[in-house]
Amino acid sequence: MLLTSCSSNENKTATPTGTVTPKPATWEQKVSSMRWIAYSPPAANPNKKIEASIEAIGDDLAVLHRAGFTGLVTYSSSGKMGHDFPTLAQSVGFQGLIMGIWDPTNQEEMANANANAKLPIVLGFCIGNEGLHKRYELPVLSTAIENLRKATGKPVTTTEEIDDYSDKALLQLGDWVFPNAHPYFHNQLDPDLAVRWTRVAYDDIVRRAGRFVMFKEVGLPTAGDTGKRLSEENQQRYYQELAKTNTRFVYFEAFDQPWKTHLPVEPHWGLFRSDRTPKLLAASPLKKPSNR
Repeated sequence: MLLTSCSSNENKTATPTGTVTPKPATWEQKVSSMRWIAYSPPAANPNKKIEASIEAIGDDLAVLHRAGFTGLVTYSSSGKMGHDFPTLAQSVGFQGLIMGIWDPTNQEEMANANANAKLPIVLGFCIGNEGLHKRYELPVLSTAIENLRKATGKPVTTTEEIDDYSDKALLQLGDWVFPNAHPYFHNQLDPDLAVRWTRVAYDDIVRRAGRFVMFKEVGLPTAGDTGKRLSEENQQRYYQELAKTNTRFVYFEAFDQPWKTHLPVEPHWGLFRSDRTPKLLAASPLKKPSNR
């Protein structure tokens, strides 16, 4: 990663693009010590090109900050989420932001990332989310990562589903490994079994990657299963037990997203409902994350 210089070859990682980037322990320690949550504004609707207002986003952030979250992961840097969001999140009191860039070819998103890179809150960037071989190909993604890294001096990575990281090129792409790992999509709906699956998946990818790993999305939805095996109680237990392990993860996600209707569970991943009222986990004190 690029936050500090490093003279020892043992503390460097080669990326597929050929660039050698330092891996500062201070960055890893800071990221590991924070409580992260994935955030998309529930008042927005990308399908209808509706943006949430700055006031609504500010109210969302106040709720999350009061709940004890200190880091935010986003998915797009277009519009208000790229132009206004980083400064707003910093003013609310958040300590870390990993800015998401949905489209590696989108000039507005890349420009907003560059413009906000010097803010203390911005700890890195994630270009793309489950779009490889669907919305873009590896050369385009790799070039975008390399260019943003050079332009900002901040760590940059990408995200795909956990099973896709059997591809060694993907496993070594970017400055850290940031997969989506959902037990629900691996038929693990019981919270204890879901935690076990998550731990095994995490330990396996850490072993294979040999570098910093944090799961970008883990969780259990609270509704949408025809067998009625999902609940707020199961979501709460899953996260409470996962927080006791050595797994680095981002809570997924902040708020229910009513516009996500392509699967019955998709509107129900939030720790909060779309009106900002808390589900069981968010209504109770969260375990302070350890400095892993």
